[in-house]
Amino acid sequence: MDVVPLLMTIIREEARLIRPADLTHTQFRALSVIDRRDGLSPSELSEMLGLTLSSVSKLMEGLVAQGYVRQEVCPQDRRRAQLHCTPMGHSTMVQARRALAARLAERLSGLTPQAVGVVVAGLRHMQEILAPADPQTVSATPDTD
Repeated sequence: MDVVPLLMTIIREEARLIRPADLTHTQFRALSVIDRRDGLSPSELSEMLGLTLSSVSKLMEGLVAQGYVRQEVCPQDRRRAQLHCTPMGHSTMVQARRALAARLAERLSGLTPQAVGVVVAGLRHMQEILAPADPQTVSATPDTD
């Protein structure tokens, strides 16, 4: 399965090309996770990105200051913070995912329609088998939904 590391490398390369210039790679990854998992806490984000909580706090300061993310106190537990994408943050991620999908489609344009069907069917089947029990669990890598 040498194709999986190759595909992940290509996705990371393409994500670097399509991310907005005012976001670092780590900010872009964080924004992607927050966009997919609205309301997660900084500690959950820290765990998902493999960063310390203090690093995530600094990361959030930047994303909040730039208008991509808002941080709120959880109404059920006032000790807990929740992270949400702003409309600008969500729009940025929608555009990024579309651009990433288009770039990947271009790179895979050599596949025949039959081959595309086989690949799509196989990926859907793998998703069914590998999907996490918690549908809120997401990856820190932007995808092409």
